[in-house]
Amino acid sequence: MLPIKTDILATIHEILVGPTSRSGDAPANLNDYEIRLRVNYLIINGGSSYTTNYGVQALIGVLKTQITFANGYLLTGSNNNNNYSLINGYHLAWNDEFN
Repeated sequence: MLPIKTDILATIHEILVGPTSRSGDAPANLNDYEIRLRVNYLIINGGSSYTTNYGVQALIGVLKTQITFANGYLLTGSNNNNNYSLINGYHLAWNDEFN
């Protein structure tokens, strides 16, 4: 299992998902996402949470045929059909009211 850490200090071989202080600017269009490799970390970022999810799903698709990426790798995409589903994506897995 990958540890979840803060984004303040860089560590080797990170995967940054969504907007962080080190992931750079999100795509300007809400329907766009990008997957980028910078030196030792992979960035998956979208113009919104649902397009970030599309970016994660796109990376999973790419990993089925490609397992190594050169520094500077960039993959961009869009969700132009404006539909959104959490099927096979981020979802609430557990909740407690703590009352």
